[in-house]
Amino acid sequence: MLHRFFADRISSHRVTLSDAEANHALRALRLKVGDRITLFDGTGLEYVATLIELNPKSALLEIGDPIEISRELPGEIVIATALPKGDRQKFLLEKLTELGVHRFIPLVTENAVVQPGEQHVDKFRRYVIEASKQCRRNQLMSIEPVSNLSKMVKDYRSFTRIFLHPSGCLRFPSNSVTRGQADLQIIFVIGPEAGFSESEVEFGKFHDCQIVSLGSRVLRIETAAIAVAASMATYLEGSLLPDTLNE
Repeated sequence: MLHRFFADRISSHRVTLSDAEANHALRALRLKVGDRITLFDGTGLEYVATLIELNPKSALLEIGDPIEISRELPGEIVIATALPKGDRQKFLLEKLTELGVHRFIPLVTENAVVQPGEQHVDKFRRYVIEASKQCRRNQLMSIEPVSNLSKMVKDYRSFTRIFLHPSGCLRFPSNSVTRGQADLQIIFVIGPEAGFSESEVEFGKFHDCQIVSLGSRVLRIETAAIAVAASMATYLEGSLLPDTLNE
């Protein structure tokens, strides 16, 4: 299997890698001129490319014709969540990328310890690129602008909207998901570890969001997000889990 590299906006048969990618190719992977790699630009395409120049600050590639290989889940799965602290943010973004989530929204909530800002967006995109290189996704998970509940409800009015909260029911509504559903649009909304406030829960109910519990244990933010993403990925790809969502 060829090593994977990322390049923005591939538009010709010669591409120059960024300094960081070139340095990784030379120092960490010990690649050399003439070696082949896989190149992707996050749009769903990948290319077989050959290194024709390489030094620690520059790598020039000759690339072949684009190959369209989709490793995406059907439909559109969105995670809107308050942010955990520190390195747990990177772990969260990596795992959601691996599991096939389509969009991630940093969410402002009343009880959050970490309030997201625009400085998170560029950092999160870098995490997504690195995770996509590892898991072989050719379509990048989109990092959306920071949002709040009011804007999220408005922007995603056509989606099935599920608030994760201990007061909710213990089963997804039977009409939420059908296996392999190509037109699926679903957003999971996750609060901080202190939970959504009562007013936030009532806001969700008022706007016809479904309130769902993940069980009797208090989960960390990243655990809850990864749990629902894994369940959706496993179910939609026809997996090992029993058919419980449509009972």
